[in-house]
Amino acid sequence: MRTIIALALASTAGIAFAKADDSGSAAAAPTTAGAAPAEGQAVNNEGDGDADNGTGESAPTSDKLVPLMDKDKVKAVKAALGGDRVFYDSEEGEGNSAFDKASKAIEEASGKTDSFYGLPLLTREGSESAHITDAKRICVATVGVRDKATSTNGLKAIVAFEAPAIDDFKTDESEAAVNWVAKLIEREATDVAFQGLRAAESLSDLETAVVGIPATVGDIVTTSRESSGLDTDAFDAVWMPFRIGVLRKKMPKVEAALPTKPDIIKSIRSASYAKANPKCTVLEEAGLFVKIAKAMIQAGPQMKDADGKPTPVDMSTVQDWIDNRESLNLGYSEPTVNASDLVGIEF
Repeated sequence: MRTIIALALASTAGIAFAKADDSGSAAAAPTTAGAAPAEGQAVNNEGDGDADNGTGESAPTSDKLVPLMDKDKVKAVKAALGGDRVFYDSEEGEGNSAFDKASKAIEEASGKTDSFYGLPLLTREGSESAHITDAKRICVATVGVRDKATSTNGLKAIVAFEAPAIDDFKTDESEAAVNWVAKLIEREATDVAFQGLRAAESLSDLETAVVGIPATVGDIVTTSRESSGLDTDAFDAVWMPFRIGVLRKKMPKVEAALPTKPDIIKSIRSASYAKANPKCTVLEEAGLFVKIAKAMIQAGPQMKDADGKPTPVDMSTVQDWIDNRESLNLGYSEPTVNASDLVGIEF
């Protein structure tokens, strides 16, 4: 049975790590009696009543989590850790083990974020798993949570666990391992190919997307790198109501001139891309992509569902796009069709 335990170096790092039982449920970190728990803190408020609440009487206990939903604190935690998922590999030399590197990074990130604003920090070990202190590779990751009522993203925990090194996958020649890696590559490559197809909203969009499907390993890697980790939830939630309710009704000529949705997102995120893409150049010169983004940012908090109930959308991600669009370079290359691509096509 695998268990979630406190990192062995907790005392060195000076961090109070949460602990969990074999079921994987995180136990609460201690809180001051009578005080409200910090946002992100595990709460002790129900259970078998064995805990002392500071009055000499037993207090109920629980492992309920309170997610960290403050967007500035969420961004601070991710920035301090270096991302949603960060891997540390062991190298030769004292202090260069994956565990040493991960522990140092966690300690520094904790210091920058007031012990991660109370978020529980967990790791695991088990009878079939090498102890995390001896791991060749360790992943430190945030565990996200989404509040559907407000369309905001938060965090509920941070985890650290040993992960197979890349060389482990390369050297494992068992049929099962080879087939698993092959299926993974196949699925990821297909997902990249379908990005433009899923976003197409018309036949012409589909035609453009098909021509733009990456066909080489280099193209697939480049396309995946450009889109990986991109959070478009807020944009997606507002885009269609905004396009139909505002652009189509009030500015039909502008709506008709818009490129595909992927091109719109890239043009909002990168001024250089908008200037280089001939489908976007005129719109960029008119400042249209920034105007659309700003209008959507204003519309987000006013969103309502079909019953008229307010469903505000946090548009901070779109604001970040326009704040950084002058410095972000998403290179554009003109799609081409070769004669060999047309072999076998009959009319």
